[in-house]
Amino acid sequence: MPVTCHNDPRQADPEPDESLTLPDTPLYGTVRVGAWHQVHPLIHGDRGWFAGWDGELPVLRGTVLRVTVEHLPDGRTPPKTLWLWHQRKRESVKRFGESFLMTSGSSF
Repeated sequence: MPVTCHNDPRQADPEPDESLTLPDTPLYGTVRVGAWHQVHPLIHGDRGWFAGWDGELPVLRGTVLRVTVEHLPDGRTPPKTLWLWHQRKRESVKRFGESFLMTSGSSF
């Protein structure tokens, strides 16, 4: 899911507003997280939850997170980058990292 809007929507691939690198986590190796704040996903009115939506589609601003990991817990190379969207407008990348490490048994 590419970032579709940013402070300057004409930018095709803007740098993240915030970044975090978690080196050598036990399950995933190096984890990298980038966050774009105040952005919104591209909403289509012809599918998903908005299928048949009557009227103007809403703008759902939030934080888009891009997560890449070095390897999966079983050692395989991850097939894709993980894209997450959070409805809070300024979800902290550090908070995401703390949550991620709590589930993988590490700390920073």
